[in-house]
Amino acid sequence: MINGRFPSCAYKLLVGFYALAMAAPAYAYIDPVTGSFVVQGLIAGVLAVVGGICSIRQRLFGLFKRRRDDDAS
Repeated sequence: MINGRFPSCAYKLLVGFYALAMAAPAYAYIDPVTGSFVVQGLIAGVLAVVGGICSIRQRLFGLFKRRRDDDAS
């Protein structure tokens, strides 16, 4: 507390907590097609991240890799 007052971020946290605590149930239904679409999207996202990391790793290792001069013979 600064001068007996809450900082503005404390108010934002309290409002956010209140909004989450007082949420009403949605009674929503997700059919199997939508569920499989979501799972398929998650798998594609994970594979894209893994592929990007592998590509970046190969480029970094390529910078430090010693090259042979076998082509000159």
